Amino acid sequence: MKQDTVTEIRQEPGTVILAGAGCGGRELLTLQVLDLIRRADVIVYDDLISQDILDIDTDAEWIYAGKRKGLHSMTQEEINELLISLAQTHALVLRLKGGDPFVFGRGREEMRAVREAGICCQSAPGITSAIAVPERFDIPVTDRIHASSFTVITASRKSQGKPFGADAGWVAHQPGTLVILMGLSRLPEIVELPEYWTKEGIRTAVREILKGTNTLFDDVVKNIENNDRFRRLVEGILLEGRQIPYKLSNPEIDLGVTFGILAEEDGICKISNIIFEIYIYDHLIAGKLMEQRRLPIPRSRFVTEEGSLDMEGILLGFRDFMDAEYRKRDDAFLERQGRLLFLAFLKPIINGTGHYVVEPETRDSARMDIVVFYGKREYILELKVWHGPKRFSEELAQLSAYMEGR
Repeated sequence: MKQDTVTEIRQEPGTVILAGAGCGGRELLTLQVLDLIRRADVIVYDDLISQDILDIDTDAEWIYAGKRKGLHSMTQEEINELLISLAQTHALVLRLKGGDPFVFGRGREEMRAVREAGICCQSAPGITSAIAVPERFDIPVTDRIHASSFTVITASRKSQGKPFGADAGWVAHQPGTLVILMGLSRLPEIVELPEYWTKEGIRTAVREILKGTNTLFDDVVKNIENNDRFRRLVEGILLEGRQIPYKLSNPEIDLGVTFGILAEEDGICKISNIIFEIYIYDHLIAGKLMEQRRLPIPRSRFVTEEGSLDMEGILLGFRDFMDAEYRKRDDAFLERQGRLLFLAFLKPIINGTGHYVVEPETRDSARMDIVVFYGKREYILELKVWHGPKRFSEELAQLSAYMEGR
């Protein structure tokens, strides 16, 4: 006798079901939730639902109620009222949430509001990113030897000037595996808690985040590629160090803030976090690599037998590359594009093993400082326009002082 694999949920007229859509595409959707999507009369869905789930064949009406940082289509109270209103006229209302509805999904608030209105409300679990994302990178959240427990915490709380609020000290001393959700926009603040994390651990985390893709990264790329004015704004900030006043009346600035790409610091626009900065640099670099006519030089040429970078060899290799590819370009072009071209030359060499950051305070027309992390070593590079030997001596002294400060 064939056994039905779909777990039945009791359904009454005017039932609201809070369901988790998982944290990826249709392959991470449970059979139970798939069945509910197909049977629902109306589906109220969140922002992080993938397109292939939205494309599932169903007669249900889809209503968007997504929320992301800086952009809420509805308040939580409005969502609660919507669910109650829909239940008056529809037999099965499906509230579809990313991940699991009860893991930082405000599912309990919605269930309480619906039940207090005298409407039947039930739940259907989903696969949470707290477990699925580490597993994607072969990281078990529990291990018989290393981690007998795991803790899931949100970085969206903040008080006392720190992420995690009053829980910060408690988080630092938890045994086992720590999973931080909703932490991307606060990553610069999180990593500035040196008593909690090792430098090597942070570097590994940044490298792994940049390898993947998510809806936040998708938004960054789409806005850069589909809006020339926004692209020029971002390039001006990152490549030229332009001090652009933070004015939300500017449509491009307002767009960047809406999608969490731009933020304000002392009245000036900046990229909202270091992860976005590196991701945008990498995206611009990819475009430069596509333009190059010469094949990339083998990475092995610039890595020593001990596994460290031959940075002098990299700089000489870049000089030869520029001489071959851009010898006929004028100084204005080289000053404007030289930095991005260097990053495009460096990226294939360190890709997969290391990463880099650009010091924000040095992103002006005179210089750019790049910190390269490769293995357990850091390399500091300062790119400047050549102004003769006298200025060069002064700049060496300046670089020496910078190194001592680090």
